[in-house]
Parts: sequence; C-alpha cells; structure tokens
Amino acid sequence: MKEYLLVGAFTIGTYLTAISMHFIFISGWVLLVSYLLLLGLYRYGWKKLPKDEFGPPKSFPKISIIIPARNEELSLPGCLQSIVNQEYPPDCFEILVIDDHSEDRTVEIAGSFDKTLVLSLSNYTDNTTISFKKKAINIGIGKAKGDIIFSTDADCLMEKNWLKSIATAFTNNPDTKIIAGPVCLNPVKGNGIFTRMFSAFQQIDFLMYQGITGGGIANGMHHLCNGANLAYKKEAFKAINGFSGNEDRPSGDDIFLMQKMVTRYPGSALYLMNQAAIVHTEPAQNIGSFFQQRIRWAGKSAGYSEKSILPIMFFVLLVNLEIILTVVVWIFNPKANFSGFLVIYQLLALLLIKILAESLLFLPVSRFFKQPKFWYWLPFLQPFHIAYTVSTAFLSLWGSYNWKGRRFKK
Repeated sequence: MKEYLLVGAFTIGTYLTAISMHFIFISGWVLLVSYLLLLGLYRYGWKKLPKDEFGPPKSFPKISIIIPARNEELSLPGCLQSIVNQEYPPDCFEILVIDDHSEDRTVEIAGSFDKTLVLSLSNYTDNTTISFKKKAINIGIGKAKGDIIFSTDADCLMEKNWLKSIATAFTNNPDTKIIAGPVCLNPVKGNGIFTRMFSAFQQIDFLMYQGITGGGIANGMHHLCNGANLAYKKEAFKAINGFSGNEDRPSGDDIFLMQKMVTRYPGSALYLMNQAAIVHTEPAQNIGSFFQQRIRWAGKSAGYSEKSILPIMFFVLLVNLEIILTVVVWIFNPKANFSGFLVIYQLLALLLIKILAESLLFLPVSRFFKQPKFWYWLPFLQPFHIAYTVSTAFLSLWGSYNWKGRRFKK
C-alpha cells in the first residue's frame, strides 16, 4: 500500500509539474505579446501628440515661477541664471524661491538674483508638517502675482524659450488648465564603463517614463507628469483647493495635482511636444540615491486618484516576474520544454519581445529629446532593468526612503 501511495504521489507531482511548466510557457507569451501591444499603444499616443511650434504669442501672461529649495547652493545659481536669461518680457514673470530649512548658502544665493523673492518655509511649518514641498509651493502660490504658475526644481536648467513656449501653449489652448512639460535627464558625472552604464540606465528609464507620460495623456489613458516642469493656471489651482487631501503624503506635488485637476476639468491637461520647453534635470549620482528616488516615485501610486494606471503598473510587474521565473526554471531544469521548445529558447524569445516592445516607444521619444544613441544600451541593460523593476515595486510597498536629508516611512 505504501508503495502505491508513493507511486501515486510521484505521478501527481509529475503531472502538476507538467501543468505548471505549460502554464509558465503559455503565460510568458501572453504577457510579453500583450506588453508589445501596450507599448505600441503608448507609441501611438506619443506620435499623435501635436508638434507645438510656438510663434509670436498672442499675449504675454503674467508668470510666477516657484522653486522649493533645500541645500541647493551648488545647483541653484545655474537654475536661476537660466530663468533670468529667458526670452520673455522681464516685467511679465517673477521668481519665488521657498527655502526649505537650508543649512548652506541657498538663501544668500537666491537673494543675489534680480526678480527673485525669497521666502522661508520655517516661518510657516511646525513639527506636524509632513509634505514640505507641497507646503512650499502653497506658500509661493499665496504670494504669486502671476496668472500662470510654473513649478520646477532647483537642480534644473531651462531652454531660453521655456517660458515663451509654455505660455504660448496656454494662450493657444484656452481650455487647458495644466501642462506637463518635457523633462530630460543629464548624464551622470564621471568617467568609466560603470558610470556610463549607470548613466545610460537612468536616461533610458527616464525617457521611457516621458513616453508613457506623453502617450498616456494623448490617449486619455492616465495623467502623469514631473514636478521639474509643470505649469498650471492659478485660478484652477485655487478652484480645486490645491493639494488639499494629499497633505499626508510627502511627495506627489505633481501627479496628484494633475489628476485632481483633470477630474474637475476633463480634457484640460496637455503634454507639450516642444523642444523649446525641455527642462534638463540632474540624475541620481549613485545607486543608493537612485533607488531612494525610485522607491519614492513608485510609492506615490497608492495615492493616485486615477486608478487606471494601477493595473498597468501591476501588469508590467508581472511581465518582469515572468522573465525572472523563466530564468529560475532554466537554472534548475535547463532541459525543460514545452512541445519541444526548450526553456532557454523561451527565455531568449521573451527577452527579444521585451526589447522590441520598448524600442517601439523608446526610439521616437529619444529622437525628440535628441538622445537616440542610448538605444544601443537597451539590450545589454535588460537584466538590470528587470531586477530593478521588481525590487523597486516591492520596496515601495514596505520600505522607507530618504529625501532631501529626511527619512520617510510607508
């Protein structure tokens, strides 16, 4: 009897293993082909974005540029100089720097630039404050004289027609309440193969995010943006009561606001496809700060008012988990196959589909940002991208992160 039970158990185990192997092989193709279609859809949205070429604006609306800054003595001079040099009537824009408890020369540097009003966040916060950046922007808007608010970061550099291009987009599209401007990542400082690889990895990841941002808005799938280049009408900000409802989250001054605004004003968001509107921002300079940044970004997703992005994020996680699972099967059972199709060929096929899918979106986006050379890194960086996507997703659920010298917990 005992022998029969052992034989039966072995038979059932073999049968279940065969079923699981079939499931892994079939699900891999379903997920990766669906991934190809998804990124093809983002490419379609990106390609249909109107190429906004600004001309002489119909008017020069009053603009207030708000820059929260914390210990930015190295970056702030370049940022402010690129704004002062804008091809825009000087009497039609102002700069407000809100100092966030800096311990360096940030306040002194900001005060040395003309047209710059420096405010101190310490005069408006107490020990209960969690979202320092939102608080800083709120303070700036309260003092702003402009009709349009531009928010950016202290480590950014702007093209000389940044203000004019976005202001023209508002005047040409009167129903637009909020504009997500294009953002480009600078290279990582330093030399060596590891630095170049790390730089290429961040720039590819960032360009893909820009493609998903623009394509998603164009298709009406979801609304994402980046706080380094965001502009909105002050009256619309006040009409939706600003960041109210999100004060308990440290970040989200960009995406939460856009999603809240398009809920109130459907169809009012625009991704500006204009190279003159590009803002250049700094990358993370080491792996630790890179993961801290990405965990913070991923952690915001739980607070999105638009839930349509969440199934997409979960689907992308499944795609990468499928490839990891296929690698595990190959390591422990390299002779595993499905209808004679060895697992190693399955793995290679899935990777090729993933590279093709990402190339579909990456190539037109990188051409717009004049960075197509990074495509050559795409195949080589796949193992790192897969591991990063999965680890960041899980760490964002349970981990904590550092931001501007402060520790935040989930």
